[in-house]
Amino acid sequence: MLPTLASFENEMARKKTELMIKKASVLADLNRTLTSPGGGKFRIELLQACSTASFCTEIEELRTEKKLTESERHIHQLMRFKLISVENKGEHKIFYRTANGEKAVNSVKALTSRIGSEQAEKIFKASFGENSLRLFLKAYDKKCEEKLDERRLFFTPSELTRLSLFLPRTIEGIAAFEKLNDAGLLVYEDDGNIHLPPVIAREFHCYLSDLYDIIKVKIFKRKG
Repeated sequence: MLPTLASFENEMARKKTELMIKKASVLADLNRTLTSPGGGKFRIELLQACSTASFCTEIEELRTEKKLTESERHIHQLMRFKLISVENKGEHKIFYRTANGEKAVNSVKALTSRIGSEQAEKIFKASFGENSLRLFLKAYDKKCEEKLDERRLFFTPSELTRLSLFLPRTIEGIAAFEKLNDAGLLVYEDDGNIHLPPVIAREFHCYLSDLYDIIKVKIFKRKG
């Protein structure tokens, strides 16, 4: 029997999730770059401001408004992922948002719109490390075998423990889970199980998938 279109798409999605797990460290770095609450969300606002050409004076005005001592470190972080580019015109530097930067801004906006600003803030404040992202992606991939549109998807504590065996120490698994629990992505409920909220999980996975597409361009260019 030939595979259906749906089964083919599911298999491709799972393969992409496997690639995302392998690049969880870079994904975590890009996510923190975009959503870090430090400096009053200076980086994402700077990225939004660069939708049109922005001069150093405009960036300095934003830096002053956010009461930051410097902006160079934040600019460098955005340039690492090719989210902005800089052009010298005479004595002035002009900053532009790149196609990657446009995709990054749209991804943050889309996640916030789909799950609500309150839930999005919980996720952004968590500032996930690579272990938390790997655990989430493994949990999501595991439950993709079930229907993500159902209201109740959960792991027993022993199931989640087995899922976190990729971490060398138990304490790292606990720390990764606590971050996800605080963010409302893997939630310990009164029934003693750890629940994966289907809608929030699906939208966060979609957001991470968008971020992977950004770093994938960077990876392929470096290989070339």
